[in-house]
Amino acid sequence: MQAVTPDLLEREVILEAVDALLAGARQGNGGALFAVAEAGVGKSVVLQAARDNADGFGVGIGRGDGVEATLPYGILHQALAAIDPRSPLTRMAADGRAALFYAVLNRLETAATTPLLIALDDLQWADADSLDLVSVICRRITSLPVAVIGTMRPHPAAAHDMARTLAADGNARVIRLAPLSATATATLLTRRGGAELQSDIVDRAWRLTAGNPLLIEQAVAMLERDGGLPDPDAESTAEHQLLVGRFAGTGDDALQFARAASVLGVRFRAAVAGDIAGLDAAGVDAALESLARAGVVAAGSDGVAAFVHPLFRSALYDEIATPLRARWHGRAFALLAAAGAPVAEAAHQAGRADVAGDAAALDVLTRAGLEAIRAGAGAAAVRHLRAALRAGGDTTPAAVNIALAEALLLTGSAADAVTIAADVVQRHVLAGAAQVDALRMLGRASFYAGSLASADAAYDEAVTLSADRDDTTTAAEVALEYAAVALFAAGPAHSLPMAGRARQLVSDNTEPVAAAATLAWTLANILNGEAAPYADAVAAAATLRRHNIADRAASLAFFGAVATLTGDLGAASDALATAHDWATQRGDPVIISFIATATAMLALRCGDLAAADLAASRAVALGDLGPAGLAWAQGVAGEVLHHLGKDDESEAMSAAATALATSRHEWLPLLWADLTNLQRLRARGRVADAVVVAKRLATVARAHGIAEACFVPWAQEAVAVHAAASDFDAVAALVAEHEVASATCHQARVVVARGLAALAEHHDDTAAAAALLESAAAACGDAPLDAVRLLTEAGSVLRRGGSVAQGRSILGDAVRRANDSGAVWLAERATAELHVAGGRRRRRGEADELTAAERRVALLAADGLSNSEIAAALFLSPKTVDTHLQHTYAKLGINSRRDLIRRAAEFTQD
Repeated sequence: MQAVTPDLLEREVILEAVDALLAGARQGNGGALFAVAEAGVGKSVVLQAARDNADGFGVGIGRGDGVEATLPYGILHQALAAIDPRSPLTRMAADGRAALFYAVLNRLETAATTPLLIALDDLQWADADSLDLVSVICRRITSLPVAVIGTMRPHPAAAHDMARTLAADGNARVIRLAPLSATATATLLTRRGGAELQSDIVDRAWRLTAGNPLLIEQAVAMLERDGGLPDPDAESTAEHQLLVGRFAGTGDDALQFARAASVLGVRFRAAVAGDIAGLDAAGVDAALESLARAGVVAAGSDGVAAFVHPLFRSALYDEIATPLRARWHGRAFALLAAAGAPVAEAAHQAGRADVAGDAAALDVLTRAGLEAIRAGAGAAAVRHLRAALRAGGDTTPAAVNIALAEALLLTGSAADAVTIAADVVQRHVLAGAAQVDALRMLGRASFYAGSLASADAAYDEAVTLSADRDDTTTAAEVALEYAAVALFAAGPAHSLPMAGRARQLVSDNTEPVAAAATLAWTLANILNGEAAPYADAVAAAATLRRHNIADRAASLAFFGAVATLTGDLGAASDALATAHDWATQRGDPVIISFIATATAMLALRCGDLAAADLAASRAVALGDLGPAGLAWAQGVAGEVLHHLGKDDESEAMSAAATALATSRHEWLPLLWADLTNLQRLRARGRVADAVVVAKRLATVARAHGIAEACFVPWAQEAVAVHAAASDFDAVAALVAEHEVASATCHQARVVVARGLAALAEHHDDTAAAAALLESAAAACGDAPLDAVRLLTEAGSVLRRGGSVAQGRSILGDAVRRANDSGAVWLAERATAELHVAGGRRRRRGEADELTAAERRVALLAADGLSNSEIAAALFLSPKTVDTHLQHTYAKLGINSRRDLIRRAAEFTQD
């Protein structure tokens, strides 16, 4: 019979899409393409075509299997290990899901020095963890020379849903492959059989196979073997008959061997299949030879063989009676465990067998679950550990239940984790460290489920038990864990008692845990408006640096926040940079995201909007790896985008922060989102709506113990809104609330100055009001955006009071400062006030409005350089280049590079 590639008939659209994807990857523009079709329609041949056309690519291929589960992330493990033997999936990094995803992306970027093709076949069989990682990769390769091509059946639906979601977001293309037409079926029959067939045979074959290329192949084989085809109208199991019929003539032993092999998966250990089928080594060899001649099984190396197509395996597996399947799975488990197979491979068989009361199965399933947790494969861990519970029954150790709760948290099933952990605490008699572990897990699960009262109680009991056992280090670590998570979810007032307890537990300890406790306590104290010795925080940070422990990156970032709030901005920047390095060494994207958000806040305070935008964007981008800090990152990013004049993007980002924070019961992102909303509403003249937001901000901040005005600088905007609404009692209340702190806190001084100025203007003392604002602006050396706000307000006050010329001068200074900082929103506000004051407002279109950095970028852009080329030439990031160009367009009143090129001569003038 003639060898052909029949599945490429009527596949022009998908092949063109493959060529386009590979061409884009060669240019550094990665992307993803998914082919969806029923089994046998020709998905795998599409991957082969991609491989054939991927000259110069590093190629990795992974294949899913509905039964085989030798490793978590198995399909990606196959593909990425072929591209890069150092891929984290070859080591199964033990730092959890987020760290694993981060490590994979980093290695992928490192490996992409030449174009890469990741080809994933039969994604419908991939586990949920693999699909999550595939999704993350596809969202991150647009600027890498990486092409991802996946094939899948529409059911099970998880992979198809993932592909459609990626396509809807513009990160992939999905193409549905249709069965072959009657004409193409006739062509294939002729090619495959080597002769043209009668029309009635062709018609019967098409109706029998429904245009499925694989079944057409089997129809040709049946014609050659039997001389005819069954009647498609009379044969309800035509597909099954065509597939199983291929095994006819292989012999009873070979068929029994093939059935046993189907229990093991598409790929199987031949010796194990032989043992299940009751064959000796010679019988196994004879069976393999017979099945290979029939074209249904291919023997591989190291005793591993495979069905040539998954449909052959599934056709045989479906024939096995359910009780026999369970016995064979149990036999497979025993054989694999005795042979020392990977624990996940043996566990997969145990999970499908009747192993109730089997101590060996309980052990293997538990170990497989723990391995999956360490690898961050939550879905695999849940599957194995639930099977372990079935195997152990009422005698299952409590540690298995605790591990299951941890796995459920990995998959986002916090409520289920609470149920499991609470059951362990209530039903099991535990002692010592096991009891502490159970309570700690219950506390963590309760926290993520939004039940802070339950989390409080569980953590409190865990700390008390550890302390009673004189294990003060563990007690402090547990207290610190809760203090940190409570700080961002419930606020410093809620966090402070536990942070203080941690500090007290290790008060005589100079090791890093004591330093970490001091920093958590100091930050919570400052945020709560209480005094805390800054020198102690400096000493604690020095202790962490001396020990140089990457696991303490979050604690060093706490010092960065303390230094920022104290006004030691140089120390803050240095601490956050070191904390970022430590977190990167560990590969923990959640901590990296937190640090990036804190860095964005620091840059915003310093008026460096380009740096703030870069850091906030990085924090948001890491959110799909570990969403714990995503809402906070989105809240800060929304504020940065607002200052950059990107109001639509800012509004969308703030809305996303609000939605996510509400669902996760987190308070901090809500403050940042509402701060941005407050500024936006005020700028649009919606004073009544702005007042509602200002009151909500005050309520949330006070409820969570935020007395430090610099952390989320909402109060000065609230002063302006209440003044605009003529609610001077509210203004006076804000002044009184911040007056004591104004002696040491920069932002409190700004709030008091703006409040007293509003009250002075209300009593017609505009000179005093302007003087207060100008004086406060002069003290804003390290907070240039606050200086712009104060000067704009001062100029407006003078204009309203009749001192128009003086007001114009101050407003002109505000416009210049705002433009120098790239603060588009503040520049527009100050410019609008200047225009009202009768000052000469620069026309959009004057090149001397540009800052020096904007002028340099504009010159290179006018010369035709791309953003990446400009970035390389000026040692900037492409994001910063884009920000400078957007500012340039806004200032010049233009919309494109073409307009910029027309005006290039203006930028060369001295």
